Amino acid sequence: MQVSQNTIINTNFGFFAGIMVYFKYIGILKSSLDYILAILALFISVLLLFFKSIWALDLAHFLYCVVYLFIVSFFSNNSYLLGLNVLMIGLIIFTRYYYGVCILNKKQKNKGFFTGINVIVKKYISFWNWDYIFPALFIVSSYKFIKHI
Repeated sequence: MQVSQNTIINTNFGFFAGIMVYFKYIGILKSSLDYILAILALFISVLLLFFKSIWALDLAHFLYCVVYLFIVSFFSNNSYLLGLNVLMIGLIIFTRYYYGVCILNKKQKNKGFFTGINVIVKKYISFWNWDYIFPALFIVSSYKFIKHI
């Protein structure tokens, strides 16, 4: 029996928002970048948890995959954010394999401005394939996480 895709999204992004609030509360967020990433994570989570419109889901999907994951992977030095990134990217890779699709794409009915841009970029940049990008981000985040602990 498969768990509902919406349940997976709601659980993961509810946890994502909660852990960011917890990180702020216990003082784990140190730099300006850490605070910006936490605010971005909360914004993304609110869009995914409380909005059903395609534009909101598409914006959240873009901000999470293209902005948040890349910035944490390549620019963050916070071991807690890197560890969380490893966990979240691992869940993305698992759910893409388990369900055979990107569940956020399915939730937004594969529509939206940024989804359209992604299709165009795929035509011109051969390596722009999320089945390769997510594992690459996972490796970068894992390496930096291990290096920082």
